[in-house]
Amino acid sequence: MATEISLKEWVDNHPLAPHCSLGSGLADMPFDNPAHDEIVSRIKKAYRKAKKDQPLTNPDYLPNVLWAEGIDVHRKDLVEALNREDESFGEKIKNFWRTQWIRGLSKYGLFNAVSCDMSYHLYYKSRILRDISVWVEYLNRPANIRSLAIPPAGNPFGLKVYDTLITGCSLHNSYYANKFKDILVGHSHPRVFELGGGIGVMAYYLLNESNDCLRYFGFDLPEIQVLAQYFLMSAMPDFSFQLYGEDENYGANVTLLPYYCLDEMTDGEADLFVNIHSLSEMTEKAVSAYMKQITRITDMYFFSENAHVAQEYNESVVEKADMSGFTRLQKSPNIWGENVYREHLYKRI
Repeated sequence: MATEISLKEWVDNHPLAPHCSLGSGLADMPFDNPAHDEIVSRIKKAYRKAKKDQPLTNPDYLPNVLWAEGIDVHRKDLVEALNREDESFGEKIKNFWRTQWIRGLSKYGLFNAVSCDMSYHLYYKSRILRDISVWVEYLNRPANIRSLAIPPAGNPFGLKVYDTLITGCSLHNSYYANKFKDILVGHSHPRVFELGGGIGVMAYYLLNESNDCLRYFGFDLPEIQVLAQYFLMSAMPDFSFQLYGEDENYGANVTLLPYYCLDEMTDGEADLFVNIHSLSEMTEKAVSAYMKQITRITDMYFFSENAHVAQEYNESVVEKADMSGFTRLQKSPNIWGENVYREHLYKRI
């Protein structure tokens, strides 16, 4: 009880507490997306081709038990909807933020837990407010809460601070996006590759102020990639997108492909290669296979934030992989309260 009281006092006394509303953050966010049907059609075509080709690709890349279960169990209805010819996927994807589909992709709980469990509200508020404090401290530029705003594509939820919705994906992804902008200063048309980009929130923050000068390439499991495809294509209607199996579009702002397409990328094509958390959730064989491709593709920088100790749900320690193609510029602790993770910035030799 003492712990609960002290946490409540901390939340109540936070400078932003009078300006926060969880109720508003949990309310539906209507989104009129005139391109919805076209986007859904493109996603379904790309997904089905990706799944058709997947058995023919390098088996070393296949997900470990954790993510295989995450697809087979928690995203079973997603897979079923993608494979049906009716409109079920198109209807469900409109609210994907509020489903099991974001399990493992967003912090501090799924919508049902946050909205239905009153005892959870205090925890959720405290985590978001704590992350705001960390974000302000480490942002390396003036903090503007409104810069955290994301469009309502997929009906996101979170804590409303002033008039800005802050989700469980917002603060750390904004931090990373701004960090990468700093790394890429001086590159007129940088190319950023990301393995395991989840919903695509980091990509959104990275691209949002790029003025079309930055190209982003995202690689992920097909069942996860569909979320990033829908979110980014809906949120950024003025950007051009390349999906798997579509006619080659070398000028696309955003290219979103299944993970195994890394094998097809050109040597030295990435100015910055990014992986956050997912490599250490793979087998050692998968990490080794991916690191060969990352080394080959990366021309300048490789940013990795992964576990530095093996855990039950983290299969590998990425630092032990072959990093001979890189020299490490930086190693620092994770700032988001996840003590097993470390930030690493490498430069290609």
